[in-house]
Amino acid sequence: IIYTVGHPNGSIQEAVSTVDAKLVPVEGEAIQGLIDNNPYYAAATIPGGMYKGTDEDVNTFGVKATFVTSADVDDEVVYQVVKAVFDNFDRFKRL
Repeated sequence: IIYTVGHPNGSIQEAVSTVDAKLVPVEGEAIQGLIDNNPYYAAATIPGGMYKGTDEDVNTFGVKATFVTSADVDDEVVYQVVKAVFDNFDRFKRL
């Protein structure tokens, strides 16, 4: 089972803390093909030490982040959210 989620994640944290679980790399030719043929996927790395029992980095893939809004949201609110992200982009990427 592949579970796509941003890290750190409480569900993963709980799972590896309550049972003897191990994160395994999800990589190789098939995964690279998936990434190459679908612009919404990207290679990713779960840093070592983020979860119990995972001391080394784990290579995987994930879904790129997307912001979605509604035409009903005030233009100024949308502007301020986008501005806040781009003014703090390096910090945002680390989140």
